[in-house]
Amino acid sequence: MLKFQKNKIKNNEKYLKLILLNFLLFSLPSSFGQDIKCDFESLNINEDELVHTCDKSNAPGNYFIYCSGRIIQAVNYHQILVGNDSKYFVDQPTKLEASVVQQKFDELFPKNVKVKDMDRDKLQNFMNEYFDDPMSNTTALQSCKNIPNFQPKPPTLAAIKDDKMREWAFELNERWKELCIQIPADANNPTHNSLIYLPNPSIRPGSRFREVYYWDSYWTIKGLLASELPELVKGMLENFVLLIKNHGFINNGGRIYYNMRSQPPFFTPMVNEYYKYTKDKEFLNDIIPMMEKELEFWTVNRSVVFEKGCRSYTMYQYRTESTVPRPESFCADVITAIKSKEANKAKLWQNLASGAESGMDFSTRWMRNPDQPKLEEIITTSIVPYDLNAFICGNYRILSELFTALGKKKKANHYRKLYLKLRADFRSVFLYDKEENKYGWYDYNLETKKNNIHFYSTMAIPLFTQCYDPLEKPSVPERIYNTMKNYGAFEKAKGAEDFYGVQISTVDSGQQWDAPNIWPPHEHMVVLGLFNSGNENLKQEALYLAKKWILANYRLYSQCIEKPMWEKLSATGTSGKGGEYIPQLGFGWSIGTVMDFLHIFNDQIKFNSTELPNITPKKCF
Repeated sequence: MLKFQKNKIKNNEKYLKLILLNFLLFSLPSSFGQDIKCDFESLNINEDELVHTCDKSNAPGNYFIYCSGRIIQAVNYHQILVGNDSKYFVDQPTKLEASVVQQKFDELFPKNVKVKDMDRDKLQNFMNEYFDDPMSNTTALQSCKNIPNFQPKPPTLAAIKDDKMREWAFELNERWKELCIQIPADANNPTHNSLIYLPNPSIRPGSRFREVYYWDSYWTIKGLLASELPELVKGMLENFVLLIKNHGFINNGGRIYYNMRSQPPFFTPMVNEYYKYTKDKEFLNDIIPMMEKELEFWTVNRSVVFEKGCRSYTMYQYRTESTVPRPESFCADVITAIKSKEANKAKLWQNLASGAESGMDFSTRWMRNPDQPKLEEIITTSIVPYDLNAFICGNYRILSELFTALGKKKKANHYRKLYLKLRADFRSVFLYDKEENKYGWYDYNLETKKNNIHFYSTMAIPLFTQCYDPLEKPSVPERIYNTMKNYGAFEKAKGAEDFYGVQISTVDSGQQWDAPNIWPPHEHMVVLGLFNSGNENLKQEALYLAKKWILANYRLYSQCIEKPMWEKLSATGTSGKGGEYIPQLGFGWSIGTVMDFLHIFNDQIKFNSTELPNITPKKCF
């Protein structure tokens, strides 16, 4: 039985300290430090006409605190936020029931008082009196004191050949204890906080991401299975089942302000990884209807029909229904709206939220002109992204294989047909083959009715999901690899000492999902896409990329006494940069990706003394 800490989460305190100190080292997001005020009222928008991220239908006890209303507007306008981070407020629990807190606020600031005219000191005192720290025990979010069947040196990691890498893997294995969270049943009180109750322990990403996240969990699960923790993985999958049952889909993360959007559909691949590890057919048989239901959410609610050439296609896109500033990025979205020439602010906010649903928030992929990118010109809902369609294509393939394993041939054949049809349509819609040096898959723009011929490391994702014909000649994986090479994907960044990984794009836009950043999930999908191609040369390239990624993370880990694992890296050899928040520590998918590479390439990973950093660790934070 899992035990809980009744005091503050110790590891959270540790990471909070690191985050706050990081503000001394890194610049704040571009939307802060400007003359533009976070003034929602100035936009003169009727809130009743907007679709909020949560409301009385799905969060009746507290939607008016965390998803809409004057309190969220006021704390953002007057910056009653730690580190100017809007997420800090929406993660704060209330000390009294939300309805009482709202009543106290209305008494202090009658409804005829404009937000900009509120006394800041009074507002600060109100926040101190009625709201608690996001990491206090009143959040109901507690650290897992014990992880069932945790092993300090699990056999899978103990089998790593390289001595240094093996010891490092053991150290990373201990990080699961710091990142493990639980909401005990007796603390399930939705009138006091924004958490969605999930009964089983989960691994959170880290730092400001205090709760569980959807697509992050795939790479976390890869790491947990390398750590031989299938029970923890099973519990996480059961948590996701609860979200599917209650919401019809898996939320972006474990907060009510994520009630209107999801993230890339990785639930089916997660279950597949668990099944391959455990061969638990009983669990698979029980959970596979939920896998179908989650996929149905995407095919029903995120489908788009359009014509290309002489044919009509049904494809899928990121398209949330919410039309308001994201609560966790409220100020950034309000400022973007103020700067925008778009008259329809609701549409702008829908595009921002849909960009967040993609997991790539934000990237030039979603902007009207990727060569001259402006966030206020984001058009996510006009883009049909090939990677999302590749994920769904891969989900069809996996479901067919799993139904085959269960002996359900009719279902297996059904999903096999869906897989083959989508694979064929995928080629027709997304493949650009007019220039061999640019041969590859590209997003389709519904406004221009053309493919956006811009490179992103997502180009390797269809290899990862196997959404291509392996019998096609010339070899698709080879041609994709050559295209990536032509774009400079495997070259070191300008001014960098070494090559660390594939940059997410070729444009340095200031957004975090563009150059020079390298992201663990995409690095993993590039490597596995090449490795699983069946081509021996590409398998060697995959090994090379995996070794470079392992070394890049190990160098940054080793040079600091604090031993950080970063959310993302930069091609310049540092932690990543850009976007709406400072570099984050933890970090679930970073640990999982490294562990999976060490596991997959076990006997091929061997570093000599000249490759490993020979430095004395210093205090970095």
